[in-house]
Amino acid sequence: MGVLHVLAAACYCWGVASLRGRPLDWRTGGPVALGILSQSAALLTVADGQLAFRNYSLLTALAFFVLAALVLNCLLDRRGGFRQAWMALCALAGCASLLALLPLAGRDGQAEGVAANVHLILATLAYALFLLSFIQMIDAVSQARRLAKPGAEAARQGGEMPLLAKEALVFRHITLGFAILTLTIGTGVALALLNGEAIEFDHKNLFAALTWLFCLALLAGRRWRGWRGRIAFKMFLACNVCLVLSYLGTVFVLDVLLA
Repeated sequence: MGVLHVLAAACYCWGVASLRGRPLDWRTGGPVALGILSQSAALLTVADGQLAFRNYSLLTALAFFVLAALVLNCLLDRRGGFRQAWMALCALAGCASLLALLPLAGRDGQAEGVAANVHLILATLAYALFLLSFIQMIDAVSQARRLAKPGAEAARQGGEMPLLAKEALVFRHITLGFAILTLTIGTGVALALLNGEAIEFDHKNLFAALTWLFCLALLAGRRWRGWRGRIAFKMFLACNVCLVLSYLGTVFVLDVLLA
């Protein structure tokens, strides 16, 4: 499994180097696809009777979320309009693949069953979509800054996707992520009720609720106030910080501080 992680990281580095100044095609996207296959094989390896990514350690969870974001980026941006987002995701995936090699014990006693697996899949999709949307928003904001500088006409003719088209796509992805996050929270509540557990208002649920509210406010502001640019970026940044504190913060405390 370690060899697969190293192979994936090498392929991602190759992909970043190939994407610099070149259009997205089979020659530049091939290394990325090979990296995705290698990392998927590593994370889906069965060890001790369970999938590798199901050990719920911080580093394997991070690697899996970044991998899911990269796969979604391949599906949603097949023309390579978000070039900087492609390169950033490949770099993040390479780092996460190497970090997954570090020894960090997972946790036992997680809920099993169809409902738990559905909740896990929805949560992974929601986290991946928010990560993808955030990196794409950084791409759009950086393009807006370049266009605001003198001599920006060259940037307009450099083959990049138009800024307004980028922003529209980013908010489509955010809307999809918000819908899946809503389903994730709903399935989490249903799972707790099915198991006869009381719904505690702990810090994880608090930050999940804040994430949902920040995202709702962002989409409402976009719809009725036309939010874009810096104000949308700051609001979505707060949304992602709460999301990280909701899940990865919990895993960090349990796996690292209380290991």
